[in-house]
Amino acid sequence: METVTAIGDRGGPGQRRNPANQGKGDPHRRGLVDVANDVRPHSLEATDDLAGLLGLSQMDLPAPVQACITALIEEVERLRNELAQVRRHEEMLRDLADHHPTLPVQHRRAFLRELTKLMAQCERSGMPGTLIHLHLAGAEALRAAHGPEAAEAALGKAIEIIRGGTEPADALGYMEGGNFALALALIGENEARTRVQHLAQRIAAMPFLWNGQRPALDVVWASIPFAAGIEADALLRTVESAARGQAAAT
Repeated sequence: METVTAIGDRGGPGQRRNPANQGKGDPHRRGLVDVANDVRPHSLEATDDLAGLLGLSQMDLPAPVQACITALIEEVERLRNELAQVRRHEEMLRDLADHHPTLPVQHRRAFLRELTKLMAQCERSGMPGTLIHLHLAGAEALRAAHGPEAAEAALGKAIEIIRGGTEPADALGYMEGGNFALALALIGENEARTRVQHLAQRIAAMPFLWNGQRPALDVVWASIPFAAGIEADALLRTVESAARGQAAAT
């Protein structure tokens, strides 16, 4: 009697498993969709690869079955690519939602989320961290005199300087009204003060011209160390209040 090799291997009379698959966890009982997920159709051998996973050679599969398997693999790959595109799009939208509409920096809500993470990391590691508030004095006067484009151009230059003097792990946000918040991870307040003083001097001296004029853009700032038991929003409000006091005193 002729022996028949079966794909499903239901254990019926006269059926026999391929000896190459003995002891491999019985791939015959896997669903075709599960097997197709293991195969990426980047070559003409995709159907042969799938047949190998089933314990068969491509010649054992009738042409209609080969066509169905190839179509299934291509559909799985198409769906996989669509899912990857959707995830990339979601990530892009999430990134846009976290940023200020006109400046390359996070807005207040997104900054508070990053500040919360940094504070938690510093608390767990026992390392210091410092929150800085910088007020770009003159930005709002520039906006009133020359329009929002002038103010945003000046703020953009200030952002470039701040980013150039900080680490990728640090968080920077724009709080509107010419106000920035900067969270410095793993840095104590004394070192943070030295760094921010240098940044303030560079911002005040930056070569920014608008309509041939150089507006006055001094920086007023205040700092506060991270503290256990204080939430990010409360810490930010505290340093904002300190910065307002500094501005009123100048």
